[in-house]
Amino acid sequence: MFTLRKGRALAALLALTVTALASATAWATVAKHMDLATLIERSDAIAHGVVVGQSSFLDEERDLVLTRTTLKVDRAYFGEASGLIQIQQIGGEAGERVTKLAGDAAFEPGEEVIVFMKRGEGSLYYLTSMAQSKYRVTREGSSIEVRRDLSGLVFLKGPKVLDHMEEGARDGGDFIAELGALIAGVKGVEGVVELPTNVPEVKR
Repeated sequence: MFTLRKGRALAALLALTVTALASATAWATVAKHMDLATLIERSDAIAHGVVVGQSSFLDEERDLVLTRTTLKVDRAYFGEASGLIQIQQIGGEAGERVTKLAGDAAFEPGEEVIVFMKRGEGSLYYLTSMAQSKYRVTREGSSIEVRRDLSGLVFLKGPKVLDHMEEGARDGGDFIAELGALIAGVKGVEGVVELPTNVPEVKR
């Protein structure tokens, strides 16, 4: 994580369970790899929707810049997420403060996503495991693909061996079929799990 000001933020960050690494070429965060089944097991909600807004602010009590991404939920595959929800993350810009956390998911307005989340208060949620928790949905004609960007993370692949992991795009139909089967097996909840054939209509 990088911040333009030092202070209480340093103490707060030491409590995080991830470790930021710097090299001559990039920042990365050490994380435990989570496959789809593990993400499902550790999540309170799994939702599909479109990003409709973002705002950052300074949390003066913790001396951290936080960002809240507003997601219009099209459908919840697990949990009770519905309507407009907010996903809160460490990082962003607020006045003269800039904070960045390597390996966290980045969201863009208008982006179609599938997210794995831990529930906060009310409509507030947190990502289950940083960038591993977000799959971007892309469409080209009748083709739908999903993928997640793990470039800011490094994973332990052996004794004292850290390395990046690349994941290619997956067919949306195959992914959603696996997701539905795993939700039924891991959570014991069966339901209709499908991607919309078109980008969900966004009504704010």
